[in-house]
Amino acid sequence: MDQQVHGAYGTQSNENIKHRCETQRSENLLRLPLEVYSMVISQAVEMDPCCALDILVPDWNICKRQNPKLEKALEITRIVTYTRGTKSEKGKLSFNYGHDENDHILLPRKRFDVGLATADKWGYKEVSKEFYQGNTHVFQLGLKSFMDSSSVSPLALARRRFPLRGDRMQDILPFDDEGPCRKQMSPWKDAPIYTDLRHIAIHSPLNVADVDSTNMVMPLHMQGFNLETLDTLLDNDRSASLRLSWSRMPQLESVLLDLRIFSSDLNVEIQCLTREHIIERAEEMGRHLNLKLLVIAGLQSYLYETRYESITVDRIENEATVNEEPNWIKLFRTSLQPGGQLILVDRTIDEQPSLPYWSNSNGQNA
Repeated sequence: MDQQVHGAYGTQSNENIKHRCETQRSENLLRLPLEVYSMVISQAVEMDPCCALDILVPDWNICKRQNPKLEKALEITRIVTYTRGTKSEKGKLSFNYGHDENDHILLPRKRFDVGLATADKWGYKEVSKEFYQGNTHVFQLGLKSFMDSSSVSPLALARRRFPLRGDRMQDILPFDDEGPCRKQMSPWKDAPIYTDLRHIAIHSPLNVADVDSTNMVMPLHMQGFNLETLDTLLDNDRSASLRLSWSRMPQLESVLLDLRIFSSDLNVEIQCLTREHIIERAEEMGRHLNLKLLVIAGLQSYLYETRYESITVDRIENEATVNEEPNWIKLFRTSLQPGGQLILVDRTIDEQPSLPYWSNSNGQNA
């Protein structure tokens, strides 16, 4: 129940006082010069940065492992880092089986402050600009339930061609396989929002590999669908993160791609994402991107585990294959600007290892 407060303005509720404070804050901001106002907004929407690995593959818990020393000893998680050379410095290659506090790859985060955005029209534009340009935007592939076609809009019907892409992903991001379609426009200029995105992550949860047509169509409506066709659409859409229209996002600085579907048992069996397709899209990325950071998960996981102990940076920059598999670093390095980093993160198993029940945190028998 809303409490009453007594003061110079008489008896008021907490909500009334909160509204008066927000109104006063907005009026004070409006009196500031625009450049100062812009700086205030930039600082107000700032959030703590987050590690790229925690953003891209949160279900692997790389940054929050229960037994990091055990995982490192078992070599369960491997992180390969390649830094593209510059005019004055050669390229660098390193790999690690651990990920400690000093190893985080921090990316910026911004929040959309509704209070500041509703202060005035200029404030809304400035908050939107800070949010879309400065935040690391995470888009997730996932399950969507399909209802009877008579109860949905033409737009929803058209979007069924891409059953794993959510509405937000399709509203904002451009894809090469979707044809002409309207995207969400920028509040601060006459252009789609995607033209100003700088940091994006495409997350594909591990359970996406288990999705099939019977998971997606509600039982009461199954008779109205060709389930075989839907399964085909699903298999095509599992590689959606590679089908982005890179040429239309010129401001990108950081790209995080979850390609764990490639190493999954499902893909090994039915090949919904082939090596040839990844190579083709890597070449397309190289034609258009000039990234500071590219992180890719899952290209060398599980059955495709690749060892780097004897690999030198000269080999990685010149040879077409590594241990009889495509040299993914050589293929994707063309997407980097000089000094930019390519990070491949992989695991041999998904499960979190645990110490025997008789051991305590000091490694001593209980």
